[in-house]
Amino acid sequence: MPASKEAVTPLAMSGSTFSMSYRWIIVSAILLMALLVQMPVVLNADLSCLLTEGEKVLDGGKLGVDVFELNPPLSVYLYMPALQLARITGIAPEIIVIILVMIEIVAALVIIDLAAAAAKLEADERSISACVLAFLFAIFPSAVFGQREHIAVIAMTPFVAIAAIRWRGLAPGPVAILAGLGAGLAMSLKPYLALVVGLPIILCVLRQRSIRPLFTPEACVAAAVVIGYGAVLAIFFPAYLLTFAPMVTAAYVPLRMDFGDLLFFPAVMLVASVGLVRLLAPQDFKWEGGATPWLAAAVGGAASFIIQGKGWTYTAFALCMFASAAPLLQARTKTLRLPVMICALAAIVCIGSRLSLQVRPFPPLEGRILALAKHPRRDHDRRSRRSRASARPSDQCDLGGQHVWAGVGGRLDAPTEELATA
Repeated sequence: MPASKEAVTPLAMSGSTFSMSYRWIIVSAILLMALLVQMPVVLNADLSCLLTEGEKVLDGGKLGVDVFELNPPLSVYLYMPALQLARITGIAPEIIVIILVMIEIVAALVIIDLAAAAAKLEADERSISACVLAFLFAIFPSAVFGQREHIAVIAMTPFVAIAAIRWRGLAPGPVAILAGLGAGLAMSLKPYLALVVGLPIILCVLRQRSIRPLFTPEACVAAAVVIGYGAVLAIFFPAYLLTFAPMVTAAYVPLRMDFGDLLFFPAVMLVASVGLVRLLAPQDFKWEGGATPWLAAAVGGAASFIIQGKGWTYTAFALCMFASAAPLLQARTKTLRLPVMICALAAIVCIGSRLSLQVRPFPPLEGRILALAKHPRRDHDRRSRRSRASARPSDQCDLGGQHVWAGVGGRLDAPTEELATA
């Protein structure tokens, strides 16, 4: 046998061939681990509230009449498939949500891999991308798992990945249309995330000095989805636009943390992300490098976090996700050094622990609401106290040991204690 053929043996398989053969096994192991971790955990209160509201709608309640939700209607209807499947199968809705999120993760990974295949990227790069993103989608979210922000970030990641492919002058193929659908869904769920989608496109516009990146298939599809959702809101949910949205704008949106407190965490994340890109992929540490669109998406996530102004864990997920993905996706197994790998893993553990922290208490809405409108029961309490103050001592009486005041015409006003606890 010729020497050239003798060299082709199973033991002589290249790292790329090995990674191509086993990457989906690694991805499956990551997803299974996440499934086993998430299933025993009670999902967060926000998600439980949306599931409860969705059940009321399925039972015949009308959103805006029988069910009141200050988030846009899509927030409730997003979990309807899980509720329907739960009623059909008898499985708890929370478990169905976890399973459906896993399916979404697989779909996003397949779309990204198909785009990478169409762009003829190397097998090693595609394998690292699949494993890294599987980890960031499934394990990294921690307490954010299953929330709207988690679902939205998964849905928009293929769009960012395709923007990174186009940044390198490659073509992602027709699968870009599916990425546009995901980005449109993400922006409909959380309009703030339009910054994550928009900044990589703006960079492409500036780099090419042309508006053509604004009219790629994925960008057009994403815009069409957002416009279509806006039309659905105007036609079928006008009460939300005319009543609930102004209420949220007046009472909830202005509640913010101090700008200095908000700025610290995004600044640390972005500096750490750029530093890790420099360590993991020094050859790509330049304007034309493949990490630039991912860093732009991280900047968009940081802007979204600051604009929302609440400092809550889930509002930082887009920032954490793309700031972590930017350096990790540039790593290559052939050039990766052990100290750099340790630093990267330590950084990911620190960020993941940040996402697993309990949401810190925020100043209650009560003060803001009372500043905008009087509470009817408290107003009644004040009137009652004024009435008692003007009553004569002879108007006092005792009924069954309970001290009350006799008002004009013999009407008995409730005691102050009852009004205070009502």
